[in-house]
Amino acid sequence: IGEPNVDDHTTTTTTTAPLTDEELSKYFSTADHIRIVSSPISNDLERVREGLTGAEFPTDKAQVASLRTSLFKLAFSVDIPQPKREVFYWTALLINNFSYKYRILKESFDDASLHLKRLGELQEKKSKFQSSYLALETERKSILTRQKEIEDRTASLNTQLEAIRQEMTNLKTESTQLASQLATFSDQRLNLYAEATSLDHDIVPLLSQKVGLEIDFKIGGEGLAEFNKTWDCLRQMLVQATNPEALVEPDPAVVGSTLNAEK
Repeated sequence: IGEPNVDDHTTTTTTTAPLTDEELSKYFSTADHIRIVSSPISNDLERVREGLTGAEFPTDKAQVASLRTSLFKLAFSVDIPQPKREVFYWTALLINNFSYKYRILKESFDDASLHLKRLGELQEKKSKFQSSYLALETERKSILTRQKEIEDRTASLNTQLEAIRQEMTNLKTESTQLASQLATFSDQRLNLYAEATSLDHDIVPLLSQKVGLEIDFKIGGEGLAEFNKTWDCLRQMLVQATNPEALVEPDPAVVGSTLNAEK
């Protein structure tokens, strides 16, 4: 959270982690003792208005830092009425917390999406390998059956007359060709089986994480939608607060209820 620098009237901020409710209350309770910055506010108001143009929470770190700094400057400016300064002040604190939580949710959301996509690709690839394996296995069994038939026929021809020796020779040639095909199919079957086993090793850890990944994916999506909804409420409130033509001060009860609900 940024604090005003009484020497050069600047505001420095850090975003390592959000403040707790107790720290926020303590910080705000001592804000009246901080020397209020007296400087032109037109540039800060313009930066705040520019930061409110999007309907979703801004994702650019530099944009968030600039918006937060401008809000803190407006919060401690004597040119702003006290009720509006409180709106700027609390909004800056909320944006600081939001930027930290948003990055955590976004990282979780992206990580879950990546793993779910990888899981789907591996399952699809395994399905293709299984189909090829089953087709080769059926062909192998057919060749084994045919080879057995040829061996039986060859044994029978050995007891027959010399006239049928030519037929036996032809059948032996066919048996040799089928044996070569069988060896080829066996090698392919072993390779496919090894690849399918490797895929099983890759898929099993991801399957064990599938439920957690889907939950993270769902929570990340819902959290992002809720952040955008809350950001829209804050944006509308800040649009009214930064409007130089607005004559009505924001209702403290409405501001308080909104902040309490978010906390």
